[in-house]
Amino acid sequence: MSGKAIISLLFEDGDYKESGDIILMCDQAGFKALLENLVIESRKHIAAQEKQPEFICLECGHKFYSAHAAEAAAFGDGCPSCSGSDIEVA
Repeated sequence: MSGKAIISLLFEDGDYKESGDIILMCDQAGFKALLENLVIESRKHIAAQEKQPEFICLECGHKFYSAHAAEAAAFGDGCPSCSGSDIEVA
């Protein structure tokens, strides 16, 4: 079954406002696919922030992302990469 989909748009940028409608002839499956593509495309520019290391091994540069892991290396098992224990705040 074919139908009509109406999408209303409102753009706001400071004092500037503009609105309009888009009318599409499509069936329900086609409209759903269009919306999914819009959501996917709109999220492509969003990059997840990389977690920054909290501690680093001064002997080999291994990065630790938690205080627990850094403490275990400094006061116990040593660095998993070089077995060193010289761990500092990054």
